[in-house]
Amino acid sequence: MQDFPLIDALWASLDKERPSGDDPARVVSALHRFYTDLRRAYLQGRPNRWKTPLFQSLDGLLRESFEKVLELTVALSELGTEIADSQPLEELRRVDLKMRQAIHDLGEEEKTFGIEPRESPRLQQLDYLYEGWSRSFLGAESVEVFLRQFVQATRSTRADIEKAEREATKKSSEEELAAIEEATARVDQLEAISGGLLESLPSGPSVCRPLRDALFENAEALAAAFHRLEQCSPIQEPCPFCGGSLSLSGRCRSCGRRLPHLEEVEAGEQTGPTSDFLSNNLRAVDFALQAWEEDCDSEELWRQFQDSVRTFGKQVDAGRQQVQMLEASPDRPIDSASRERLDEAELTEISKVFVEAQRVLSAFAFQPFPPHDDLPTDWQAPLLAVEPRLQALEGRWKVEEPELVEVEAPAEP
Repeated sequence: MQDFPLIDALWASLDKERPSGDDPARVVSALHRFYTDLRRAYLQGRPNRWKTPLFQSLDGLLRESFEKVLELTVALSELGTEIADSQPLEELRRVDLKMRQAIHDLGEEEKTFGIEPRESPRLQQLDYLYEGWSRSFLGAESVEVFLRQFVQATRSTRADIEKAEREATKKSSEEELAAIEEATARVDQLEAISGGLLESLPSGPSVCRPLRDALFENAEALAAAFHRLEQCSPIQEPCPFCGGSLSLSGRCRSCGRRLPHLEEVEAGEQTGPTSDFLSNNLRAVDFALQAWEEDCDSEELWRQFQDSVRTFGKQVDAGRQQVQMLEASPDRPIDSASRERLDEAELTEISKVFVEAQRVLSAFAFQPFPPHDDLPTDWQAPLLAVEPRLQALEGRWKVEEPELVEVEAPAEP
């Protein structure tokens, strides 16, 4: 059965014999947001889900269930302290159970599809779409849309390699230059193969299969080239924190620390844009905005700004879900004055600032053309104010995972 911690937290908060101590109204609010995100994720993925008989039989039930649980959580929030033993609560229990069972059944069916696990999420998705098309559970348009995005991502990867080649010239070893050269050749081949596969789609799955296999083979070779590139030590100086060697990304392979000075311009070189942000994700948004403002007629720079905004939005969504999970954790201390609860309250307030920034920036994320009006002039101020607070929290928790707004290294196709 699909595990939904928040619904379990609601039942625990209403347990008459051993209540968890959580405020049921607050758990209901978090549950409503969870159902909203779950519904959005399902509807976004629905066009590319295999249209198996089981999916077709459960799809309508799931869409109706999403609407119903959202209605019920709204009704429960309006009951205040009268949630326990209410009719909406009993109805929510019934609908949630059916919904979880349906999601579980679809997940179990997907395990029988026989899709080979792959390290690259992009290749995994392409394999899923291609096999769905090959077995008549998906139309060719799903593969076509993905391949067009894949070709674009391949070109972006090539741009990343070219940038690495330009920037590493003065500091690179022969091993690194050889790895960059191989990666460049592989990415060119990958673009040619993926473009050929795109053009061959009208010929049918059987004709396209050799090209599909060649794409996988080349992409895996490209991933190996990237791995070798990451293992190179283009910067000969040791890590000042532990003495370890530094990867191309500027992160120490021993202690994992990223070195801020590697992002600075060397003495005597032309200075570029600067940013006061500490976190890489917000720095990316800031730099992309500055680049576009210098050339407001460039659609390419506008698209890069939009990409950075969307990436920021995904990280904020992940952070918001982390807050919800903390609130619903069965190990959450009851004492509101405890260190853990005070940190949770601090993280909640910080999250609100990021969510508000996401709301402001999201207005620019999907429109096809740049706006006539610029961003509000003070959009950075609240974020700059809470960044040190977020870092202080992470220092106390000794979190090993990426920051709330950390940008991941560019993923090879």
